[in-house]
Amino acid sequence: MIAYQIPNLKRLCTGTGRSIADLANESEVSCRTLYNAITGSAVTSENVHKICTVLECKPTDLMTQPDVQSALNDLANEIKKYRLFVGEVYDRFEDRLPGLK
Repeated sequence: MIAYQIPNLKRLCTGTGRSIADLANESEVSCRTLYNAITGSAVTSENVHKICTVLECKPTDLMTQPDVQSALNDLANEIKKYRLFVGEVYDRFEDRLPGLK
């Protein structure tokens, strides 16, 4: 059995709007295996295939480290999501937090 490290798993998973739990359910790969893969453990080729099927990617997409620009784009997207979240929280509690204006 051949096993592979897949350092891009978390990036590709969040890029498709899925949580690790979502990916586990859709791919039938256990959460434990997926979390272990995120922290650097190797994954069997069978599990890589299942993950790629769900994420609609090639195995090399999971295995190759992203270039700097891709990493910066991912970070910018996470910051945008955070700003939207903060805005929604503020909008919900604006009447309760009058001192924030």
